[in-house]
Amino acid sequence: MAATARVQVPRLANDLLWVARHTAAGIRAGLHRTAAQGGAVEFSHLRPYRPGDDLKHIDWKGSARTSRLLTRVFTRSATHEALLVLDGSLSMAWGEKPALLRTAAAVLATLLLEQGDAAGWLLVTPEGHRRLYPVRGGAFHLSGLVAGLARLELQGTAETAQLLHTAGQLRQRRSTIMVLSDFYDDEAMRPGLRQLAARGHDVVAVHLLTDGERTLPETGAAEYVDAETGQRVTLEPGRVRSAVARRVEAWRVALERDLRRAGIDYVQLPRLSTLARDLEGFLRRREAREAGA
Repeated sequence: MAATARVQVPRLANDLLWVARHTAAGIRAGLHRTAAQGGAVEFSHLRPYRPGDDLKHIDWKGSARTSRLLTRVFTRSATHEALLVLDGSLSMAWGEKPALLRTAAAVLATLLLEQGDAAGWLLVTPEGHRRLYPVRGGAFHLSGLVAGLARLELQGTAETAQLLHTAGQLRQRRSTIMVLSDFYDDEAMRPGLRQLAARGHDVVAVHLLTDGERTLPETGAAEYVDAETGQRVTLEPGRVRSAVARRVEAWRVALERDLRRAGIDYVQLPRLSTLARDLEGFLRRREAREAGA
């Protein structure tokens, strides 16, 4: 199934755009129950046919030229807006997390724009300046949005709480706000997340907690360094590996429980190789909840 295909690490903007579109094509669920309604309808782009597509939207001439079925995608004037809030702290620069952050954000933006919504992203630099790719709709907007994601450098941010405050200032109207973070600064972030939800925003916590962070490697004694504080500790992983895994999972479960109680949706994305599967499972559960509401 396409949704479980291995996601390759994107290295250039064009690679990231291809990966985002390929991954989104395998996900047969939307980010909210009702796509944008009303507004002018216009042709946006062609994409590969997916099972369940309306046959009247197949481009038969284009399909004949390329020897594969193509579906015409139409967009309406966007009525729903989404902001991807990106944690650029140094802890997010570890291992495969930079690629996971860029790819997850690009896939989510692709899903949003393809269902007729508007999307953009926000990052706060180490100096406290914001980098904003504006919230807009349309297929052409996606290329620039993804190119910006491909160029992101994770060198530490201002306080993550300030990042959420900035997001609240930017989104005065009700929006979907998706926060992509490892949530290591969760105590400082929780009030801001709750405030966004209390203002009526649809807040989604996208937890980028990788396998390598949930337990220690099976090695001899090693020195571990906190990338943000510089604190160092020497451990023999074999002796504490199980205890570390239990504590990390207990923290993750408590974080998810607290966020859900505040009306904040939650999904964990632990690795690139299962990104499509994990996202599709989350979106299907989200659709089912909304349908039963």
